[in-house]
Amino acid sequence: MRMILIFFIQNIKHYKVGVLNVQRCKNLSGDTLLIVPKERVGKNFSSLYYFMKEASDTQQRMFWKQVALEARNQLKHHPNIYISTEGTGVAYLHVRICTYPKYYGNSKLRKIIKS
Repeated sequence: MRMILIFFIQNIKHYKVGVLNVQRCKNLSGDTLLIVPKERVGKNFSSLYYFMKEASDTQQRMFWKQVALEARNQLKHHPNIYISTEGTGVAYLHVRICTYPKYYGNSKLRKIIKS
């Protein structure tokens, strides 16, 4: 069996991360809310794995708290939301909160809720 490993070099240039530990913004098309952790010198946040491994406990708590707050807020306005970390286009962790299964492909999860 041949294994192919893909390593992403983190790339945060697509996000406007401010002075907070966590930033929220819309994607380019405006249909998805993105939650992005602030870049830290010497830390690799190119994926959820590396963020959970390298971010401080405080930054992790703030990040997940923001994801929960935004999800709760979105559920006030939409009956269903989809949360993912799909990010093959950008090698930097970002949680996506969307009202439809944008990047779920042919996954069974796509068919769980009929929007």
